[in-house]
Amino acid sequence: MKLGVSSCLLGIKCRYDGGHCRDKFIIDMLGKYFEFSAFCPEKIIFSTPREAISFIQNKFFSLIHKGL
Repeated sequence: MKLGVSSCLLGIKCRYDGGHCRDKFIIDMLGKYFEFSAFCPEKIIFSTPREAISFIQNKFFSLIHKGL
């Protein structure tokens, strides 16, 4: 059975900083039961590496902040 998983969780270097966040549980445990279909929704519109982007929202305002 196929399971869609974010590419960075599978160890593919596609995060904003050019890294990944490989998840041992997903790879080692779920990998026993599923065939992974990797995808990265951010790669559709953002490049790698890039500045970090934070989205902050509350009932008074919305703010998109670039950089750390």
